[in-house]
Amino acid sequence: MSRFDELSAAFGSDKHLSGYGPHYERHVLGAMDRDWPVSLLEIGVNRGGSLRMWEGLGPNIRVYGIDIDPRCKASESEQSKVFIGNQSDPDFLRRVLLEAKPPVDFVVDDGSHYFSDILISFVTL
Repeated sequence: MSRFDELSAAFGSDKHLSGYGPHYERHVLGAMDRDWPVSLLEIGVNRGGSLRMWEGLGPNIRVYGIDIDPRCKASESEQSKVFIGNQSDPDFLRRVLLEAKPPVDFVVDDGSHYFSDILISFVTL
């Protein structure tokens, strides 16, 4: 099991079930090995397990989350910030990008899973 998959399972994220673990590990952990701050935006916070998982990658990662459920704001920590809004709203997405400091290096879309929302997020971000 990869380090990514171990963290995913430990923090209650379902990311280890996706089969994407080796890709996340290569790209995100690969960037972190370069010893500079890395920031990641995850669309779809749910219960916050993935935010904790990303934080578990190390102290040099800043995590941003987007969700439509205001209760997800409770998942924030010193290392993460949650924005409440809809991924299908380009103006909201642009505001998130403006507020994200440092700028976003990676985007993980695990939000609505509707193609139209994914397309808007992809084009805007």
